[in-house]
Amino acid sequence: MSSKQPASRSRRAQPGDGERTKLAYACAAASAKGIVCRQNQDRYRISELGIVLCDGAGGAEAGEVFAEASCWRCDALLGTDLAAEAIIADANRTVALLGDALDAVGGSAVCIAKFNDDGSVDIGSRGDVLAFRVNDRATSLINTPDYAAHDALASYLGDGNERRHPTQIRCSLPLESAGECLVFLTDGAWRSVSRADLVALWRSSAGDGQAMAEGIVGLAGRHGSLDDRTAIVCTRAA
Repeated sequence: MSSKQPASRSRRAQPGDGERTKLAYACAAASAKGIVCRQNQDRYRISELGIVLCDGAGGAEAGEVFAEASCWRCDALLGTDLAAEAIIADANRTVALLGDALDAVGGSAVCIAKFNDDGSVDIGSRGDVLAFRVNDRATSLINTPDYAAHDALASYLGDGNERRHPTQIRCSLPLESAGECLVFLTDGAWRSVSRADLVALWRSSAGDGQAMAEGIVGLAGRHGSLDDRTAIVCTRAA
């Protein structure tokens, strides 16, 4: 199971930095099983390099296998020089090969966040794992869910369609203060929690990322979410 321990990464010192304060992020997560599948098919990784959040898509019983493979591959590549788009493209090929080997149809929605030395965060996604920027007044959506007709996923890791369904790439500026956070949610969470709920939960958590993550997952359950639900919250640690 994925580690839920907070992790942070400090900006590397550069010539001429002097006494400049280093920017670091602390990340926390919470996850709960829905009632649709026999086990939680959400998977995530948190490290000093960034975060990976995956949601098994299709394949019924193989959903957690696709999600775990997607999560493992993306996390392994966060430490390389590859950009978010290239990381997701590589993972897409890996998961497509897994599907062939298992003779199973399915894959994983994914959102990755790669922490940069300047404090910005490169965010890439396929499918419907969403990223938000939240403060005590408003919530802004960083990426968008990728759906085809009839609310079906248009793209996900394992579909093999790198050209037809390009990765969404966004760069989030450094968090300005302890008064805001980045939030990453699987659809079991964001479908049942409104943007106003995110603001209210951020206020009530008083900047505690773990409390925020647990609050999102709990509220989604109380609002009737039947799906697995996972939340990762990144706050400014320094």
